[in-house]
Amino acid sequence: MRTLIDAVLLHAEETPNKLAVAFKGEAYAYAELRDAACAAARGLAGAGVARGARVCLQCLPRPATLACYLGIHMLGATAVMVDKAAGAQDAQTAMRISDASVLVSEGDAPEGAAVLLPRDLCAGEAGDGVFEPCAWEDEEPWDIIFTTGTTGEPKGATLSARAVCAITRNNVAGAGMRADDVILVPLPLHHSVALRVCRAALELGASIVLQNGFVFAREVERNIERFGCTAMVAVPASMETVRQQMQGKFGQVVGGLRYVEVGAGALSLAQRKTLFEELPNTRVISTYGSSETGGTLFLDVCEAVRTGRGLEAAGKPVVGVEVGLADVRADGCGRLRLRGKMLMSGYWGRNDLTAEVAGGDGWLLSGDMARMDDDGFVYLLGRADDIINMGGENISPVEVENAASLCDGVAECACIGVDDPEGTLGQIPVLYAVPGGTALDERVLRAQLVERLGSKKAPREVVVVESLPRNAMQKVRKDRLHELWEECGTSLSMGPVAQAVLRRSSVREFERRPVLKAVVDAVVRAAIQAPNGHNMQTWRFTVLEDAETIGRLRDATFVAAKEQKVSVYGFGEPAFAVVVSNDRRNADGCQDCSAAAMAMLLVAQEHGLGGTWMNGLMTLRDVEPVKGVLDGLGVPARHVVWATLLFGYAAKRPTKPARKPDAIRYANR
Repeated sequence: MRTLIDAVLLHAEETPNKLAVAFKGEAYAYAELRDAACAAARGLAGAGVARGARVCLQCLPRPATLACYLGIHMLGATAVMVDKAAGAQDAQTAMRISDASVLVSEGDAPEGAAVLLPRDLCAGEAGDGVFEPCAWEDEEPWDIIFTTGTTGEPKGATLSARAVCAITRNNVAGAGMRADDVILVPLPLHHSVALRVCRAALELGASIVLQNGFVFAREVERNIERFGCTAMVAVPASMETVRQQMQGKFGQVVGGLRYVEVGAGALSLAQRKTLFEELPNTRVISTYGSSETGGTLFLDVCEAVRTGRGLEAAGKPVVGVEVGLADVRADGCGRLRLRGKMLMSGYWGRNDLTAEVAGGDGWLLSGDMARMDDDGFVYLLGRADDIINMGGENISPVEVENAASLCDGVAECACIGVDDPEGTLGQIPVLYAVPGGTALDERVLRAQLVERLGSKKAPREVVVVESLPRNAMQKVRKDRLHELWEECGTSLSMGPVAQAVLRRSSVREFERRPVLKAVVDAVVRAAIQAPNGHNMQTWRFTVLEDAETIGRLRDATFVAAKEQKVSVYGFGEPAFAVVVSNDRRNADGCQDCSAAAMAMLLVAQEHGLGGTWMNGLMTLRDVEPVKGVLDGLGVPARHVVWATLLFGYAAKRPTKPARKPDAIRYANR
């Protein structure tokens, strides 16, 4: 049968100079990718890798990683995909489970393991002519992909050569991928979503642009512009991160793509409607799948919003994928099961686990509860273990989450079932909610959900939290939410100060209406209550309340910034501004002003105002025409302007950028 290797060799002959894969300044055209893969195959063969062997691949998303992936398969060996972020112990576990002979890695090596560097393999001799690849049989194991379980030892889903071919066909058909596409893939290559998209692109002869995660939206923008990307793959949480970071530019940047595929989790109902509004000319494809099956259900989100058909569905199966329900309840819901050539062969070395999901009749039993409608749409209700049984009534956590996502003040949420403390209903639904740009009152939110869902399905408790626990692929860890409930119950809910901190988000566009002087005074007075080093109070808070003065400072700032090549944006037309400065001789001046600035921003938030913090004047204090304006305002010449704060009523609801919880480290936990 024709394999991915055959496709790449064909493209290398027919379109040798076409871009195959790129990462920043590194790139392979198809002929170069072929040569690098051949070199990797020869290097692996020299290390003792033979047909039927297993090779662990633990690398960053780089062109050399894909070349090594192809080189493994040229030898007839199986690629065992390992998370690059995992430590040496995890790599050792993967090698033990799969009985791998070699590890291709850039990370810490497990003790006693034979480790090869991908760049060294690809830089080796390609040899005379093309390396002659092995012919593959349908059922030979092509890849082993470890599932992202939260407990216990990882399971290695084994995909045969036939399954990989079917998964590739399904992805091409479901996403509508074309040979002329340039696809941005900002996901780790060990994950099934990124890997199947890359396989499909190489099969077609399309181009891949790799990126090391969605950390910075600016990198997404640069890659789209630099490489002329026509498509992108994302996970829901990362898609939301990019949308928030780009603010008003999201529609302009991402809206230029032909399509965006979103997998590894479901888009909430609110996200679907938002993407439809902001990306009117881009197809947003929501994908359901797993390591065991690849992508199987696909939904054109924009079409669903436009027509109202299948709006909350996971999607429809592509040709070649059969879906059904097992253990069907009286309400027509049951465990989702799938059949087709794309199914895994089983969990490597774990026949017992394989038997739990594969009954020998060709069907694979998923862990998801679902229902289907007459139009063929499949609706997911949540994991079978997550369905909430309240007094005999089955409640879908997904339905609760979708309803909550449409409520004011909810940035994101997750619903779980917990034991009824009164012992009468079995379980009750509890909603964990992260506040967005407005105040989030638990009682008001619950009342809204009673109105939307009815009293039976509405959560009995609402807990406001700073963030939801997630795994490496940004899926919500509901097991951790259950632990939080056991540990804290509703005591995690936050008071007004904590909510103000979480709700606050930078506002750069303001309504043209004044702010009461009493409110201005309340905001500014908060500054002098802030802590400061040795209580020296050498700071100065210069308040600008008229449009003409603010405009003078804004114009001067832009002139000086352009000359000095300093980035300044978003000045807008605030109702008032505060220039925060401190004596440059005070070693604690920056810290003192920072604490004061945050105090003002939080008090402004409590008064319903939006605000933003600008740093540009920090380096422009003594540059004309800024110097002349500040001198005229009475800002002392020996002061550094550590911040300029802009305040007013927000012209539109701000989006809160996602925060990185891994920035927090507990030394003794």
